[in-house]
Amino acid sequence: MTANDLNEQNEFKSTNALTEASEEDEGDFVVPRMGVDVMDLKADLDTELLSDGRHQIEKEINTVKGQLTQPMYDLLVSDSLTKENLLQVSDKVNPSTVENKFVLLKRRYYVHDNLLHDVKRRDLVVYEPNKLFDLIISTHILNNHASPKVVYNILSSYYANVTQYFCKLATSYCSKCIKEGSSKQHKKFKHENIHANLVPLGRCHIEIFAPFDPETEGSPLKIENKYPYVLYCRDYYSRYVWLEPLKSVQLSTLLPTMAKLFFTMVRMPIFIDTCTLDKQDMFDVCEHIARKYKIKIGLGMNSSTSFQKSGIKRLKTLLLQNKKACLKDWNMCLKLAVHRINQTYCDRVRGVPSDMLCASIPNLNRKFRTLQRRIIATLMGHHVVQFEETGGMIYLEDQNNPNLLSFEDFDDGEEQDEEDDEEEEEEEEEEEEEDDANSDSPVESIHPLKKRNQEGQYDIATKKKHKSNS
Repeated sequence: MTANDLNEQNEFKSTNALTEASEEDEGDFVVPRMGVDVMDLKADLDTELLSDGRHQIEKEINTVKGQLTQPMYDLLVSDSLTKENLLQVSDKVNPSTVENKFVLLKRRYYVHDNLLHDVKRRDLVVYEPNKLFDLIISTHILNNHASPKVVYNILSSYYANVTQYFCKLATSYCSKCIKEGSSKQHKKFKHENIHANLVPLGRCHIEIFAPFDPETEGSPLKIENKYPYVLYCRDYYSRYVWLEPLKSVQLSTLLPTMAKLFFTMVRMPIFIDTCTLDKQDMFDVCEHIARKYKIKIGLGMNSSTSFQKSGIKRLKTLLLQNKKACLKDWNMCLKLAVHRINQTYCDRVRGVPSDMLCASIPNLNRKFRTLQRRIIATLMGHHVVQFEETGGMIYLEDQNNPNLLSFEDFDDGEEQDEEDDEEEEEEEEEEEEEDDANSDSPVESIHPLKKRNQEGQYDIATKKKHKSNS
């Protein structure tokens, strides 16, 4: 039976499916005609549940990589796809990538007998995306509520865009199977936010790198002929990105830039990680900032270098796609890379980074500060360096206590938190009125790349000694 035969049928017709040998898979199976509506089966199912399932399948189609959305399907099947309307219907392409995407789509899909075929999937027919749920659930019902595996084996012989996950998801919305206990409704996303247990700005990573490699041996290409490096910061929870230009990696350049970054954030991160800076160098930089501005800075011990490097790779890719414009104007780097990342839906976090950063958690700022205080209290003694002569603090994450950042409900301590806030504000006001005679020496005298710790760890013992000699 061909896909054309399916299209010409007016009634349901049985066919042998290509399945693995098992008792469940023996015999003939019923394949619904194209365009079937599950409501026509009169199967006495929960219509509200079916509607939810249809909506969920459509939602997944719009986010899963490699699946045609309904607007793209309509353009291809009508042979009216152009680069201009592709930009209009897809948020996954931009002016710099639309040419490649357009060519790939034209090569992969073709129309024959008014049906869209997928070259990559053995020239099978592409089923209309908005009707895919009805096809799967109807096949499930007509074959005595067959398992998702059997449904997939039946349909994947004819249609290119039927996947095992779609079959499992669609059949989970069958109210009869849920009632009998043979299936349970579930909600599975393509990706889970691996840092969903964190609070926004609970953990960030800061990196320094050259966005454009040198065309020949020598120094990296400079943005606006001034900035060969960038200071990059990304929030683990929301994937929100900050970017600052750097003329050099000297401490005298790095210090004011990093301080500016900290004070333009809505909140100071609780922990800061890095995979491009030596840990001792990061300690030196943060120590100077904490001393000078009398603030608390937490240094993390997270070793998730793959997560950190993937963020750098994505940013560099966006910059390279717009290399000419970005090298000419720094603001184009912000527009074409940073703004795009922060304002575009990210399936890894199931949201827009700018929205995720300002999560709708009641009293988030107060709870955030309470969480930070509790972490510092836990680390106090062995993992905290206080600069009593000038103010400020550096606290280090404890590798033996990895759950410090778990975000809990702090409502029970709200009144005490308010008192703590008032006391902290009074202390800050008193510190601001103090004389700056004990401030640090000029930062230009120290270079961050001259101090190295062979073990790559923060040398907290050295810092304590330095504090006692101050």
